[in-house]
Amino acid sequence: MEESGRVIYETLVSPTDLTPVLEALAQTNGCLEQLHADVSLTFLAVVLLIGVILGCAIGFMFSRIWQV
Repeated sequence: MEESGRVIYETLVSPTDLTPVLEALAQTNGCLEQLHADVSLTFLAVVLLIGVILGCAIGFMFSRIWQV
């Protein structure tokens, strides 16, 4: 029997269960959404604090100008 030099590879493919990966991604997505909400609220708080400080400074400045 003459061989043609070809090699046939057979691979056994086991079914891959991606359920744990999808659950981990869903949990990570939930954590990232919570982090985004926390960062947004922190940014809002900082902006409001700066606005209050600037408002007080401008009000104090106007009251000093109009006292003269």
